[in-house]
Amino acid sequence: MDVSSSPRWSTLLKEERIARNWRQKDLAEQLGTSILTIKRWEQGHQQPSAFYRAKLCSLFEKSPLELGFLEEPSVSEKQTTIPTTPADQTAEPEKPAPMTHLRLPPVCSKKGAVLVGLLCLLCLLPLAFGLFMVRAAPSRPVTPPPRVWQSWSQLLNDPLEETRHSRAWQVDTNASDPTDAQCGFSTVSQTYQIQAQGLNYCAYGNSLVNPWVDVAYSADVAIHQGDWGGLIVHLRQGDYYYFGIRIDGSYLFMRHQREGGGQDAVLLSGTASTIVQGRDQWNTLLIVAQASVFQLWMNGQYLATASDGVLHQGTVGVAACVGRSDSSPLTQVWVRHALIWRPK
Repeated sequence: MDVSSSPRWSTLLKEERIARNWRQKDLAEQLGTSILTIKRWEQGHQQPSAFYRAKLCSLFEKSPLELGFLEEPSVSEKQTTIPTTPADQTAEPEKPAPMTHLRLPPVCSKKGAVLVGLLCLLCLLPLAFGLFMVRAAPSRPVTPPPRVWQSWSQLLNDPLEETRHSRAWQVDTNASDPTDAQCGFSTVSQTYQIQAQGLNYCAYGNSLVNPWVDVAYSADVAIHQGDWGGLIVHLRQGDYYYFGIRIDGSYLFMRHQREGGGQDAVLLSGTASTIVQGRDQWNTLLIVAQASVFQLWMNGQYLATASDGVLHQGTVGVAACVGRSDSSPLTQVWVRHALIWRPK
């Protein structure tokens, strides 16, 4: 293929990979895709989807513009368009009415002018003070917190495919109770799947083997049926923290405790433009837990931080919840490319 005819983004992707001394295989493993897909991108035969563009920007720490996914506006596009004036109107600005016919009132003598000036000053002082306080008020920081997990040790890099996965994941496709989660592998997506009624989960190992306090946990999640799906941390004896997303682009972070039939406390909730909406759409969720502080990341972008010290340690897992917009009482959530980091 003629290099001169290659799209700019394909050349930039190849340059970023080579600059880090990565093979195409290395990049494919970090993104959770195939070497063939990487070759197609770098040859310009296929552009990465929105999901992978977000992952590439996060991995290379570059903006979409810097990776060539967005084009800079041309000079003509940057110029401001001057509105035309109808033929029956003049293009001259409106002039104020002449003031020569106005006569100054008696109060505008020297003493009167001083008095009026003082009164105006007294009236304007509160307004000026208010404007100063508004301008002096501190703005909310927009800089995301440091990516501390990048300096931690990676404990797991699991594609979670049917033919390649860690044996520590819970597999139980013959649950006797219909309300229990069925954990296994989907014949449709060929990835790990949780199938459940209501809110339920599938675990990675157990809290005795993995009594983690500080942990960073990431996975790709797609909701095939139902409304909600996500990740859990500090799972111990049925209690856990749950970071879930909904097919409409909303998210929540809550604490679930099994006492009293199940008690849920929502710690964070909102909507995010970084969430790819709809069913069968892949999103990369990341929870960074440090003692009682939890950072939430979505598709490489920082969302929010929550603090809660009720649950102190435990393992990780995946969860599913039906919600309200689906008439089926069953939820199916697909999961792939699970990553776990721990402090060195």
